Amino acid sequence: MGLTFKNTDILLEYIAETTRNSPVSAGTLQRPSDGIINVTLTGKNSGEVIYSINDYDGQDTVYGTNEYTLSFDYYLQRTHNTTHTLANSIEYNALTRASGQVTPLTFYLHTESDVTYQCAGSVLNSYNLTPEETRIKVSVEYAVTSVDVAAGSDYAGLTSSSACGTTFEQFQGATCTRSGSFGAGVSGFSFTINNNVQPLKLIGASSASHYESLENLSGSVNILLNDGGEDDWLEVTDNTEASIVFASGTSTSATDCSLEWTFANAHFSEIPINISVDAPYVESGINWKAETVTLASVT
Repeated sequence: MGLTFKNTDILLEYIAETTRNSPVSAGTLQRPSDGIINVTLTGKNSGEVIYSINDYDGQDTVYGTNEYTLSFDYYLQRTHNTTHTLANSIEYNALTRASGQVTPLTFYLHTESDVTYQCAGSVLNSYNLTPEETRIKVSVEYAVTSVDVAAGSDYAGLTSSSACGTTFEQFQGATCTRSGSFGAGVSGFSFTINNNVQPLKLIGASSASHYESLENLSGSVNILLNDGGEDDWLEVTDNTEASIVFASGTSTSATDCSLEWTFANAHFSEIPINISVDAPYVESGINWKAETVTLASVT
């Protein structure tokens, strides 16, 4: 008895759509990363059994709109000026809107035996970045309009992706700063971009299109306090706003470049000062929210 669906058989690729919910027929596919660690594709349809007062048995089953989600985790890599560019990255797609809308993607999930799931109309719902002890982990979730088991002819006009080939970013190489005071150092950081995607279900349609609403930018940061924590305390209690800048690394090479997120008008929502007899220093975990975010290559 052998496995029929192995991790080593998986390839995840994507391409931007020019018309929402319509896969393009030509172009070059992209990879989120060479280090994808989890992929989950979910389809569901909540059928409802119809009952009648004249019989205790169910009379029939009716079905609603199909719902699909695609989520995956990967390790962040640097960008390349030709093969793994900033403009084609998941990171750029996560926070870039044209006329108020995030550009939808079509994902191709290739498994063994030439089975390929085509996930059209994939709109990013959430993007989370968390530096771990070594690498920087990204978790994303997409609301998907339709999923089809595609034949090779369905994507024959697309050029298969090549490996990203760039350096994996590391916790040790990242930086996190804030204009104004930011404690005596940063020991932990994460942020989430949530596009608040909602389904649009139309009468007569078996699937729902998905549209984003407000962009919520939030995160957390662990800082070390110095000088009694006065500056950091006032940052919160005086309702001070300032930019938080997170850089995944310091490389400025065109073929191996780090990324930098700037969260403008960020404010801390609370600041706990926890003092313990067995703690060698005072550390505070602070939640924050921001108004806008921009992404650029490190220069």
